[in-house]
Amino acid sequence: MTAKEIQEAVIVKVALSADGVNGREQVIRMAQAIGDALEGSKLGEYDGWEVRGRAAHIYVYGPSADALLSLIQPVLSGIGSDLSGIVIRRYGAPGAREVQSGF
Repeated sequence: MTAKEIQEAVIVKVALSADGVNGREQVIRMAQAIGDALEGSKLGEYDGWEVRGRAAHIYVYGPSADALLSLIQPVLSGIGSDLSGIVIRRYGAPGAREVQSGF
């Protein structure tokens, strides 16, 4: 998938403990599972994860944020069941309309 085709995003923000340790292993498993779900799906691509302050951010890009979320929702419901966070669906380039929901 080329950068030109990638127009929308799903960003998963997971709250971490004050020391950034609690939840990190679950975030790593979640990020790997999201990457695995996207591999070969042709719905988009997993672009990695990072820790910012007290939250981990997982980045997924593709032509449809809604389709991406539908694909990764089982991962969020399974691995993420012990975590709290939000999912941001962004409908275009940075600055475009966003919709947030909790998980």
